[in-house]
Amino acid sequence: MLATLKLKSRIVPNYLPCSVISAVSITNFKPVTEYPKIEFPERRKLRMLEKVPQSFIGNRPQKMMKRLIDMRGPELYHTTLIHKQYGIRAILGGKLRHGHFEMIRNGIGRHMDDSRMFARWRVDAPWKSVTKKGQGHRMGGGKGSVDHYVTPVRSGRIIVEMGGYCEYEEVEPFLRRIAEKMPFKAEVISQEMLDNEKANETKLKEENLNPLNFEYCVTNNFLGCRKWATPNFIMDTACSLRNVAEDSTSDAKPLLPTNRRSNPSDSWFLSLTESIRIEETASSECNSQSSRDISHRSLSTFSGVFSPVALSMFSTLLFLRIGFVVGQSGVWESIIQLILAYFILIMTILSICAVSTNGKVEGGGAYFMISRTLGPEFGGAIGLLFYLANIFACGLYVSGFVEGLVDNFGPGGTFVKDGEGIQQAGRWWVYLYCSGVLAFCLIVCLTGGALFARLSALILVIVTASFLSIPISMFLKKELCIPFPNSNNLSHPHTNETNGTFPTACGNYTGFRASTFRNNMNAAYTIDYLTGKSMNFASVFAVLFSSVTGIMNGANMSGELKKPNKAIPRGTLAAVAFTFTIYLLLELLVAGTTTRPLLVNNYVFLQSINKCPPLILAGIFATTLSAALGNLIGASRILEAVAKDEIFWKLLRPATKTLCKGNPIIAVFVSWILVQLILLIGSLNAIAPITSVFFLLSYAAVNLACLGLSVASPPNFRPTFRYFSWHTSSLGLAGCLVMCFLVNPVFSGVGVSCMLLTFVALHLRAFPTSWGSFSQALIFHQVRKYMLMLDTRKEHVRFWRPHVLLLANNARSSLGSIFLCNDLKKSGLYVIGNVVVSKDHNTDEDKVSSLLRRWLDVVNEFKIKAFVEVTNAFTLREGAHQLVRLSGMGAIKPNIICLGFWDESSPEEHNPDNFRRKTFFSSSRQGSSLEKFDSIRDSSERTVEIDEWVQLIADIIDMRKNVCVLRYTNKLSYREKEGFIDVWPVNFFDQNTHDYIDITSQLMLQLSCVVHMRDDWKKFKLRFFLCADQMDESIIARKEKKFVNMLKELRIPAVVQLVRWQNVSSLPLGTYGNELIKEHCDSARLIFLYLPHPTENYKLYRKQLDLLTKDLPPVILVHGVRSVVTTSL
Repeated sequence: MLATLKLKSRIVPNYLPCSVISAVSITNFKPVTEYPKIEFPERRKLRMLEKVPQSFIGNRPQKMMKRLIDMRGPELYHTTLIHKQYGIRAILGGKLRHGHFEMIRNGIGRHMDDSRMFARWRVDAPWKSVTKKGQGHRMGGGKGSVDHYVTPVRSGRIIVEMGGYCEYEEVEPFLRRIAEKMPFKAEVISQEMLDNEKANETKLKEENLNPLNFEYCVTNNFLGCRKWATPNFIMDTACSLRNVAEDSTSDAKPLLPTNRRSNPSDSWFLSLTESIRIEETASSECNSQSSRDISHRSLSTFSGVFSPVALSMFSTLLFLRIGFVVGQSGVWESIIQLILAYFILIMTILSICAVSTNGKVEGGGAYFMISRTLGPEFGGAIGLLFYLANIFACGLYVSGFVEGLVDNFGPGGTFVKDGEGIQQAGRWWVYLYCSGVLAFCLIVCLTGGALFARLSALILVIVTASFLSIPISMFLKKELCIPFPNSNNLSHPHTNETNGTFPTACGNYTGFRASTFRNNMNAAYTIDYLTGKSMNFASVFAVLFSSVTGIMNGANMSGELKKPNKAIPRGTLAAVAFTFTIYLLLELLVAGTTTRPLLVNNYVFLQSINKCPPLILAGIFATTLSAALGNLIGASRILEAVAKDEIFWKLLRPATKTLCKGNPIIAVFVSWILVQLILLIGSLNAIAPITSVFFLLSYAAVNLACLGLSVASPPNFRPTFRYFSWHTSSLGLAGCLVMCFLVNPVFSGVGVSCMLLTFVALHLRAFPTSWGSFSQALIFHQVRKYMLMLDTRKEHVRFWRPHVLLLANNARSSLGSIFLCNDLKKSGLYVIGNVVVSKDHNTDEDKVSSLLRRWLDVVNEFKIKAFVEVTNAFTLREGAHQLVRLSGMGAIKPNIICLGFWDESSPEEHNPDNFRRKTFFSSSRQGSSLEKFDSIRDSSERTVEIDEWVQLIADIIDMRKNVCVLRYTNKLSYREKEGFIDVWPVNFFDQNTHDYIDITSQLMLQLSCVVHMRDDWKKFKLRFFLCADQMDESIIARKEKKFVNMLKELRIPAVVQLVRWQNVSSLPLGTYGNELIKEHCDSARLIFLYLPHPTENYKLYRKQLDLLTKDLPPVILVHGVRSVVTTSL
């Protein structure tokens, strides 16, 4: 018997001829594919691509670099199918030549039915030139000629795409044959395959149990992996880890990180690779900038630090004032002064060395090091002092240069004949000479500091040769009488009227004699012939110290030093040791060879005893001029650095203008003008005390700051300089302050006041950049110390103060509550807490951080003295528990928890103008920080239900915390002129309540008094309502008297008002209480009401509170758990 054969037919698309396909032994056919509306391109077949780029036809072919990076790594953009059907995708990277394009075009064109299919290129025509040398040519000699052009392709790139009314089984065979002929591995893909890949990726990610997956580690830059991880490496690692996870046959969920296929198209990977590329670009720019900076850093330790410091410390003392110091103070006191000065300098140098070796040093010298280490407040204040000190020192050294010029080339000078010489009659001639010298310094400074630094080594050689000539001449020179200079009015009181000559006056040079040394041992202070003032220990020390203050000249050249971290400590300490040895030796030589009259009446006597007087003159000019140049350059660099940092707002912005070589031209001119004004003071000895005061104050500030760093001990303060401690900075600070006020108390007081005012002004302003403030480190150190001293076991109700935690949701609808709680805290702790309700803690960390910054902006804008805490929890109740338990620190924990009222109506956005206190410094733009928060939610989008809200109140009470529920805070306004603060210390929902002195009532009295003590609330009267039911009048009178006495004992200035009420048990859910409050509190600005303990019926409890407080002014419902008032002393 033959089996019956069942014939089935299949309906084909209507664009094909209708036919019936017969089949035998086939049970089912695949259902007819319903194609979506497909848009065919204008050209359905692949077009022929040019073999040579059009731009090169007729032109000379352009040779290109290999740029293997164009084929390495994953493709980031062209990884999806535009028409959502089929295509060929590269698995590995490679190059496509013109022959490959023709193979693809011909292979698809033969099999494609262009009536219902189309194809399009997804890669560009060959554009990258490949060069090749001819046969037999030797390598070398540059690139060969262009041989052909290619198109580089990266892994994951879609090469060609097909679509139309066709199925995968129809196009896959010939597309697979084309993919196999590619010069690199490729595969045929469809949109369904891409969707499956993405679904598998999502599944692996959801089933992953390891939070530290590959994506998380690379995105968060674990172990700095983004510095060396390339997109190619990330893709390869992710693919290998993905394959391991997919091949796992274990029933357990994989613990491996979620990974990706060869198509890295997810948003995290795309953004990550882009960020890595941006970082690499920024790093290369930074490296190129660093290389340019290094090319400008050409000074060594000797030329950049040792020479400038040594020359500046020699300055006027070596050849002009060494005799003055020994003649006035004697040997013993002059050595003591020298040791004291160098002791202060060395202690300060140790502090500077500690700062300079605590990080990378850039331009700006001492100011840069101090500001970056200590913060902008200390940096700005000390930088200002350093700048003024350098300005005064420059004027001092210019005056010394002109003094040597006039004494040698003026009438009666060493190098001129009698009756000849430059004009010196009057101080304005001297000022003219000073201006000329300063103009020369200006020209040198405009050429750049590096030129001066390179010449400083040569100048130091000249100065050393000049000094060596002194002891040699003292051994060779015989006894002689050296005349006093004509500028000495004490030895030349008048001229000879007959011939206009000066009477002869001289002092003896004895050579090495013990008697001369003994006569110069003790001090003999006399009148200075230049200033006409009597000298003492402090004034002589001022002249000595002002001449050796150049220890910062090396640090001021930090921008030109090769290795400033090593050069500054080594060069400065070596220069200090060198100059101290020279000065000590010179003092002993002068004291043993020269009589005191010559020392105090001729400051240039070293020229007369020298075998080669011009050598001493060269030393005078070299030391004073180099010191003046060093201070003028240092002052301009400090001014430029301060201006760049905008420490003093934008007042100094013009000082940032530089020449092509980076020379701050405006800063140089400003410093030059100030030095011109300083020269009006007069002679060297008149400028010296002011200069010494500013340098001593600057050094004192540096030592103070380093002392604070040592005491505060921040972990990142780890100087590599080993010889610094808090002992050295303490000794340096003490020495600077003592000698500063001994030299000139008036200038010292003015300098200290200016520094403190500058520090306070800078401390109060907000800086555009943050370097880390030293003041914050000190505050933390002190706060931590005193926090540890607080003991919860020693708490007493007498010193109770409210520590408030406000649970807020959105600043737009909580602004009134924020201000009201700020008035409740009374110098206590105030924390604004926000809970982010989420099921995934990991993904919401960025949201928590962003929300924290928004809240901080609100706190800063409205000047709220509060801390902000934002936490992430699964429910609001859980997050509130975290905030209540963990907010605060040590013995300072919140004792009052404030939260908003659960209301059925939609929350309202509060108007910032109602709460902002008008001040002189108030901003014209109000509420700008509120705009960063989301818009007010609808009532249907609640994050907490009634049950959870009531349970939260019960939980807070169980945790022994006082509770305040705030309602209608949007009605709060500080603009009202008069009104009342009303307190109802009675529980409207307990008919048995007759005691007005329970814990909750005491807390209400205390909080109302705290609010009334605020300046914004003092204009409102404090009023207490004593409720009494139907009872005997005598009982009511006693009750009222008792309550009034209690208020007097508690020192609360309030008015007591008696109110009669009915039996509460007969009232419908607090409606009568609401009407009673409205009747008596029509002009109230704030009302305190009794908050009863939550009941088991949450909805009834909330409804009772709603009826009691409905349509009232701002209300605070209070529930207390601990006593907060006392009447004892």
